Amino acid sequence: MKWCADNFKFPGTAVDIHPVESAYNQQISALETTIENYMEDKATLAQALRLGFSAVIGETIENVQIEKVVDIQVRAVDRGYLDFKIVGTENGKDVKIAVAVLQESGGLFVQATLKRLVRYKDFDVTRGCLVRSKQINKGATKAQDCLKTLLSKELGGEWVLLKSEDIKPLLALHFVMKGREDDELTEDQIIDFIRTKRIAIDNYLIREILSDPSGQVPKDAIDEENESSNMTLIEVKDAVSVASDDLFQE
Repeated sequence: MKWCADNFKFPGTAVDIHPVESAYNQQISALETTIENYMEDKATLAQALRLGFSAVIGETIENVQIEKVVDIQVRAVDRGYLDFKIVGTENGKDVKIAVAVLQESGGLFVQATLKRLVRYKDFDVTRGCLVRSKQINKGATKAQDCLKTLLSKELGGEWVLLKSEDIKPLLALHFVMKGREDDELTEDQIIDFIRTKRIAIDNYLIREILSDPSGQVPKDAIDEENESSNMTLIEVKDAVSVASDDLFQE
């Protein structure tokens, strides 16, 4: 019956509903109350963004023709910081954009991520893009230095402000993709839905990551400096771990 519904069309009936529409709307509705649970989840946020870019391969957005989306080849000490790389051409020149979703607040982890995001030659990229909703602590001197390097004219990197309303449709699609077997959907159907509804191609985050870098710190980034500066034991352990990794690397 499902096959018949998908493949037979009757004259005079209402506008066809895409088979992915219902599952997508359910996920959007669920995220109305749960999205804040995911705004600190680097892996989920990065996967949602990557799905969006994968759905627009072959398209030209903000003068960038997207050819592929790939993992960034790194050594063991560099794993977990940079999320993926967008490969394409921009005005006839090769472009390779490294994307790092960075929602952590701890200065050392922020510093470690930014240090890797500016190492263009090591990771075979032409541009680094930080995706983050929060300000970077002004007292984190080394992290601030790395940020200035990223946003400098020399490197031409970008900081794209992460907002829940912009990532929400991409998160919904990510959850639809994860649960596609339960909903009897295929990957091709989901990609077709994304393209047909222009969910990725018109998404602010997708377009901003590909656009000409402004070199500016976002004005609307969340200010966490007034929150408690006391670190929990877990945060201390994480900081020591990050610092140790960087020492071994250097």
